[in-house]
Amino acid sequence: MRISEALISLVASRTYKMQDSVEETRFLQYTVICLVALTVMAAFGTYNLFVGRYLLSGCLFASVGTLGWGWSLIYRGRARVSVYRMNGFLFCCLLAYLLSVGGEGGSMSFWAFVFPPVAFFIFGRSEGSIWCLFVGLILTAHFFAPIGWFAIHDHGLLYPIRFLITFAIISVFTYFFEHFR
Repeated sequence: MRISEALISLVASRTYKMQDSVEETRFLQYTVICLVALTVMAAFGTYNLFVGRYLLSGCLFASVGTLGWGWSLIYRGRARVSVYRMNGFLFCCLLAYLLSVGGEGGSMSFWAFVFPPVAFFIFGRSEGSIWCLFVGLILTAHFFAPIGWFAIHDHGLLYPIRFLITFAIISVFTYFFEHFR
């Protein structure tokens, strides 16, 4: 059995079904997001464990645990919005930490580009906009704070401007995609 068939079977066989078709779609999107995120975070968590970045590895494995736990709560009908918000907040914390760690040339900041699609697909347009604005403020503080306060890389002036414009464009595109969905 392929992974997609197993996933469809698992989701279809659950006893708790969402009453609202929008909520059901949101759960299915969250399931796919969790599957991808769990795989990527577990892989990077393992890599960072082997290269000695224990705190980063621990943060990634904690994210894996909270995503899996949250998904199981929604799957069993125990919670929905609170799980989405909790995992959204934890992802924001992880992004802030990735920004502060930086990586090679500050490349860990690119993970922020994942946030707008996730926020809009999970929270919808209104709440997703608030979340994206919040992350945008975190990014702005990171890029324009004095070195050593929040940031450890001096990106110059053009990199942050280009990065923030790209983040805004992805947010706007995703907003309108969610609007017309």
